[in-house]
Amino acid sequence: MKKTIKKTQKVKETVGQIAEGKIIYFFVDENHIATNELKTFVFNSKEQKIEIKTKEFSAVCPFSGLPDIAIIKIDYYPVTNKALELKALKYYFVSFRNVGIYQEGVTKRIFKDLCDILGHQSIKVSTIYNTRGGIDVICTENGIKKNNTKIMNYYFSAPESSLPVAKQFMLEQEGMHYLMTFAHSLKQWKNFAEKGKCMMMDSGAFSAWNSGKIIDREKYLKCIQSLPDEVYKINLDVIPKTGSTPEEKELACKQSFENFLYLNKYVKNVLPVHHYGDDISWIKKMLDYTDYVCISPANDTHETIKKRYLDYIFSEIPLQTKTHCLGYTSKDGLRKYPFYSVDSISYKTTQMRGMVIMCREDGEMVNLELGEYAKIINKVFSTHIPMKDQREIVQLGAIETIKAFQKYFKSISKF
Repeated sequence: MKKTIKKTQKVKETVGQIAEGKIIYFFVDENHIATNELKTFVFNSKEQKIEIKTKEFSAVCPFSGLPDIAIIKIDYYPVTNKALELKALKYYFVSFRNVGIYQEGVTKRIFKDLCDILGHQSIKVSTIYNTRGGIDVICTENGIKKNNTKIMNYYFSAPESSLPVAKQFMLEQEGMHYLMTFAHSLKQWKNFAEKGKCMMMDSGAFSAWNSGKIIDREKYLKCIQSLPDEVYKINLDVIPKTGSTPEEKELACKQSFENFLYLNKYVKNVLPVHHYGDDISWIKKMLDYTDYVCISPANDTHETIKKRYLDYIFSEIPLQTKTHCLGYTSKDGLRKYPFYSVDSISYKTTQMRGMVIMCREDGEMVNLELGEYAKIINKVFSTHIPMKDQREIVQLGAIETIKAFQKYFKSISKF
């Protein structure tokens, strides 16, 4: 018995570490992660998506010495004709139990080890940790997007009629995508559709909500029925008022989903919308009817809050889900998340502020006052002259801003 005690003490002294200067738990370093336990078997089905989930994962926080307990979700495609052997994967997970490693490090390490054993990066790893101190942490490493060469589609909000030169420029562009709204005239919708432009129709629910108006569902249905099948139509959402109770928010989700089912009966390509704050169950219901959904990340909030929402969404939905992000232009976010498409009215709001945006070679945006831009193009601009008499500079500035956003989004390859 005495020898056993001495042996145990010796092990602790050689491999143990002390957290926060307190002898609470001893833990070992990452060298004790048993990557040698990982095994694969031959499996020929490259198009099949494999999803793995365990609720029994734990490691040790190296700062506090306390256990970090998490759900691990792994999604991957066996593109090298290899699949993970599950018993071996379980032993690999168990080897983390006494390892001191931060939550973010766990995600990165599992992703790396799986990439190594499978021989590719068509893998997504998410770690969803138990709440600690009122804080939820979800970490995701997504390599699947790196193997897809498709560029994210950006939908430009249709130009104002007061800028006919800019509008004509947009109509002449090849491969440009347009976001129309129910507020635009039917003639303008058809003008874009007849020119074979790739379009998306927005119901204008958010704008109507902002102005206290209600959009008639039958009128919206009649509008979208007049458009070609290939035009995507965003659902007519019911948006709860500010300060609504959880019950009122849930009712709004239910009514929005009912609108989606109704419109979906009569027209093709209706896109339901999941908003920040909606229960995750709603987007899962949507995916029973479509593989293309809109997500709205609370665009009046800080980027940190948006990213927390987007992290959660992409940890819950299937990898191959096509997502359209409403009103989102963050470069870091666009690089991080595998959006299929996005839209924004940023180029229009820039014009409304009397600004011009130019895009550098590295894809970074530069904001200029109209006067600064006028100097670059060798024109004279004066704040003392009515804007209507300087229409040429305004039109050229609008075109320059459109070009800048084109270049900006082309520079952000999703993969």
